[in-house]
Amino acid sequence: ELLEKLVQPGMVVADIGTGSGILAITAAKLGAISVWAVDNDPVAVLTAKGNVARNGVERLVSVHLADGCEDAPECDLLVANITAEVIENLLPDFARCIRRGGWLVVSGIVQERSGRIRSALQQTPWNHLQHRERGGWCAFAARRGWIVPKHRFFVPAEQFSNGIVRILGEDARQIRVVLRLQPGDEVGVLDGSGKEYHCVLESVRKDETVARVGNWLDLDVEPMVHITVVQSLAKGEKIEQVIQHGTEIGVSRFLLVQTERSVMRLDKERERARMERWRKIAKEAAEQAHRARIPAVDGILSLQEALQRVAGASILALHPDGAALSLAEWLRSGFPDAGVAVIVGPEGGLTNEEVLLCQEHGATTVSLMPRILRTETAALVAVSQVLVGQYIHLG
Repeated sequence: ELLEKLVQPGMVVADIGTGSGILAITAAKLGAISVWAVDNDPVAVLTAKGNVARNGVERLVSVHLADGCEDAPECDLLVANITAEVIENLLPDFARCIRRGGWLVVSGIVQERSGRIRSALQQTPWNHLQHRERGGWCAFAARRGWIVPKHRFFVPAEQFSNGIVRILGEDARQIRVVLRLQPGDEVGVLDGSGKEYHCVLESVRKDETVARVGNWLDLDVEPMVHITVVQSLAKGEKIEQVIQHGTEIGVSRFLLVQTERSVMRLDKERERARMERWRKIAKEAAEQAHRARIPAVDGILSLQEALQRVAGASILALHPDGAALSLAEWLRSGFPDAGVAVIVGPEGGLTNEEVLLCQEHGATTVSLMPRILRTETAALVAVSQVLVGQYIHLG
C-alpha cells in the first residue's frame, strides 16, 4: 500500500533485506527506473534473482549478497523489510543513502517494538511520518529533510512523462533569461494536483526547459473551505489587486461579473486579453505564495450566471446598506460545511435589484464594518474574515 502511494516513475529504489524480491519487483512495475536489492542470505538472493527473471524486470532490478546498505546507490526511496533491532541500528546509514526529500519505508515490525521505531523516526532528519498496522505487524514511512525550492512553476500534467517534465513558453524564458538558471539547478514543479516535485534542470533553452523529476511532497497548504469571490468589474488595476492578493490569502475561484454600476466595459477582443492577463496574475501569485493549486479565474459573466455557478455554496452578498448581519455575526452563528461565495459590488456597490436577485438565489446580505470599503478592499477583508472563522471553528 505504501509503495503504491510513494513510488513515482523515474525513481531509484533500494530494497534492504529483499527476501523473495517481491518489494523490488513491485517497485520496478510501479515505474522505478533502477532497483538495487540486497540480502545477507545466499538462498534469498538466488530466490530473488529467479523471481526477478520470471517477472521480466532483470534490466531494472539488480540483486546483491551483502549486509546492510553500505554499497547502495543514492536513492529516492529505500524500503527495508527487516527486524526492528536491525532497523534501529541502520537508520543513520539509511539517511546517508536517501536523497533529501526521499522516502524511507520500513516494515516487518512487530507491534511491541513499533514505539521505538516511531520515536526514532520522529527525530532529525525524518519528517512526514506515516504509519500502517495490520494483524499485529507495523510499517512506517518517513521523509528525509525536504528543502523548499527557491523557484516554483505550475506546469500542466500532460508535460510530465517518464520521469521528465518539459517547462515551456514564458516559464522557460523566465528560467533562462530572468533567473539565469543552468543545468543542474533545482526548481519546484507543481502539476495542480496538490503535489510539488523536486526537479533538476537537464537542459535550458529559451523556449523549453527539460528537468528530471525527483521526489515529491503532498502540500497541505490549501484552506479547508472553498472560497469563491464573485467580483464585479472595476476600473483601473483593482481587479488585478483582488486576484493577486486574493490568491495569496487562499481564494479558490474568482468569477468576474458585469454589474449595472460597473465602470469597466470590455469588447470581446479586450475581454480575451484581460482574462489571459488575470489568469497569469493568479498563476504567478500562486507560485509566489506557495499555493498547491492555481485558483480558477472565469468570466465575464452576468450576475445571474455567476449565482447559478455558486449554487450549493453559502452565498454572502456584501451590502452595507440595510444588511441585517455583519459578516462576523454570520460566522459566529455557525460555520458552513459547503463552500462560501462572496459577492462584491463595483465602485458604486450593488443596486437594490441586484441585492434582491442575490437573495432570491439564497444569499445572505452582510456588511463588513461601519465604514465603507473600496471594492478591491472589501473582497480581501471578507475572505480574511471567512478564513479566520474557519480556523476558530476548527479550534
